[in-house]
Amino acid sequence: MEPSKSQSSSNTGGDQAKDNKYKRRGQIVLRVSKFKEFSAGPGPACGKCGAQGSKEVLSDTAVYINGLPWRISIEHLDAHVGIFLHCDGDETGRPF
Repeated sequence: MEPSKSQSSSNTGGDQAKDNKYKRRGQIVLRVSKFKEFSAGPGPACGKCGAQGSKEVLSDTAVYINGLPWRISIEHLDAHVGIFLHCDGDETGRPF
């Protein structure tokens, strides 16, 4: 249902300006260049213990939603790939 002409996006829950850190929703994008190389195997082994390392790619910039900075990461471990959503917020920040 579309809002009536008397309603504005500010009072209907619509997104605010793109540069507003307190917008209600956003889109977080993660681009992995050379994914075939990334998925070929885990990272180099640890020099101290010999355990296989992981490869990790983190989204370029944080996207602020409700005042909190969000990022996506993808990590290649031994037998699987993990996709994670990170809140990079500071616990002393205003939204907390």
